[in-house]
Amino acid sequence: MLNERRPLKWLLIFACWTLVGLMFASQWYVGNNANGYPTTWVQAVTWALTEYWLWAVLTPLILLAGRRFFIDRDNWRRNVAAHMLLGVGFASVFLLLFAAAEQFTTWAHHPGKTMSFANSAWYCFTKKFHMAFLTYWVITG
Repeated sequence: MLNERRPLKWLLIFACWTLVGLMFASQWYVGNNANGYPTTWVQAVTWALTEYWLWAVLTPLILLAGRRFFIDRDNWRRNVAAHMLLGVGFASVFLLLFAAAEQFTTWAHHPGKTMSFANSAWYCFTKKFHMAFLTYWVITG
């Protein structure tokens, strides 16, 4: 029974992250165009789904870590410490994957420009680490 529901669970995770990505894409599309930064819908969707589909890939692993290090009254010190380390680890993996993906989607972020992996990784870690760390905690719920 459990194995029969696994594909449905993966599909639900993917659908939820796709919905989040499309919501952010619409915000970026409207916001950029309203503020004089011409942005196509394809660019906005590329930005958003690149980011949120990476979270969709990592979500099952994060949920597994949440089950493995469940926090309760008896073990909260050890498991909170484990989640702090896991949060840093998953945030770092996400940002490195995102920086790698940006090598193929820079056309949507900065048309006509390229960004090295090192520059992209530096940008991601300095601008997005705190949100990636927080996203880990939101997923573990």
